[in-house]
Amino acid sequence: MEAIVGVDIRNRQVKFVFKTDEAAEKALEEGATFRDRQIPVTRAYKACKTLVEVKVANMPISSPIKMTKELIKAFQPFGKVVDTCLYMVNSNHAMTEYTLVLINTAVDAEDTSRPRALKIDGRTNHITF
Repeated sequence: MEAIVGVDIRNRQVKFVFKTDEAAEKALEEGATFRDRQIPVTRAYKACKTLVEVKVANMPISSPIKMTKELIKAFQPFGKVVDTCLYMVNSNHAMTEYTLVLINTAVDAEDTSRPRALKIDGRTNHITF
């Protein structure tokens, strides 16, 4: 993995800055290893008024692939779904009932409301824009 690594021991964070887009995409797919520990890699975005982070609670615990598809389907009316983050436990083998969805509200937004609940996969979920 070609990356510049920054370590913040106080906040227990590791930052990777990838030299190429290909290296970043590979790390997103495979994860990264630091000091013999596998670390999940997530994207970081520049601050943007049209990127909105939505917190979702009370998600049904199901397969990660199914839930990602359901999240994209449910949030499509609010804009383009840029990223989803399913919170996992037990070394990424079991989902929790919390997720994050990152939406670009400037692209394909049909609904500009900000509901506090949304039905996802037949279950009402609490959401916070």
